[in-house]
This record gives sequence, structure tokens and C-alpha cells, in this order.
Amino acid sequence: MSTSDQPGGALTVSFTIKNQGDQAADSFSTHVVLSADDAVDTDDTLLGELAGLPDGTSLASGGSLSHDISVTVPDTTATGSYYVGVIAD
Repeated sequence: MSTSDQPGGALTVSFTIKNQGDQAADSFSTHVVLSADDAVDTDDTLLGELAGLPDGTSLASGGSLSHDISVTVPDTTATGSYYVGVIAD
């Protein structure tokens, strides 16, 4: 996903996570990052994060979670084109 929001601007990121494993995921984190290229990874700028499910339960095997998170583009971000990515681990 790309965005043209300005530094300091807020945006809402909508995403769905699916547990493709054969066991429930009791503990996981979701990181929303801002990347200067399409290779989104943990070295990119962290915009926001979530720890597990909102109600503290596990994510069943084959289960999915849809979520919206509001984040702010850092004021120090140079003007340009960026990608917003979501990393679940």
C-alpha cells in the first residue's frame, strides 16, 4: 500500500492477519511500518504496534483477525513516496 500523506499526518491502516500454522497462536505482535521501498521489513520506521488479540485470547489455527490502527507519520519524514506495511510475528 502506498500513501502520499504528509509528515506529521495521521492515517488509518486496515489489515487482516491469518494464522496459517497448525496450532493456535498464543503470542504474537503486529508492527505497522513506513518503508521507502517495497521491501517492507523490521528495519523500517515503526509507526505502531499491537500485541496479540485485543481480548487477550489466542488466534486459532486457520483463524483470522481484521483490525484498523491509527498511526502518525513522523514529523521528521522527508517528503516523498512511501509504503506502509504490516508485519506479524
